[in-house]
Amino acid sequence: MRLETHTSDMIFYAQGISVNHQRHILAHELSHVYCDHPGRLVVDSDTGEVVRASGRTGYSTGEEREAEIMASLVRRRIYQDRDAPPRHLETSPARWDALFAQPFPTAWGRGR
Repeated sequence: MRLETHTSDMIFYAQGISVNHQRHILAHELSHVYCDHPGRLVVDSDTGEVVRASGRTGYSTGEEREAEIMASLVRRRIYQDRDAPPRHLETSPARWDALFAQPFPTAWGRGR
């Protein structure tokens, strides 16, 4: 689920899901942000602030399909030449890589 306020976007996922699923959810929700997909308007009952929220309930809308395809393509492209995610996370780019880390089968990437 993504919650958008006037100053930030927050992404939430259920506890207990696999790391792989967490990374895909992050990529999916960031795809919504990149594509500027609208969520439904929600009013925070405590602050009165109007925010947008979106959560996946299926692939019935074009926006959900677009975000799902984009997330899959981004993750596939990042790791098409790797067998495994980076082991040491000393630099910011490595931390970003680890966010989307998932090796894909060689058959999906370039031939070697």
